[in-house]
Amino acid sequence: MGLGRRSVFRMIFRRPGTNRAVVVAAGHETGPGNLDNIGGTTEETHYYLGTGHLDSLILGVAIDQALPLGPRVCTD
Repeated sequence: MGLGRRSVFRMIFRRPGTNRAVVVAAGHETGPGNLDNIGGTTEETHYYLGTGHLDSLILGVAIDQALPLGPRVCTD
């Protein structure tokens, strides 16, 4: 018996003060117990955004859930 297909919930990480963002897949882990640090991401996301672990990022739900995963340049 297979696990079935998991749906991918798209969220967007954005570096404050810049136009760089990344559409990421979310919802595949649970936690943490401490809500001071939520929304962990991969090294590739940090590389594109020019950030590191524990840096502050803006995290939001993508309104368009059909967006392809990956880097974006935002135009406010």
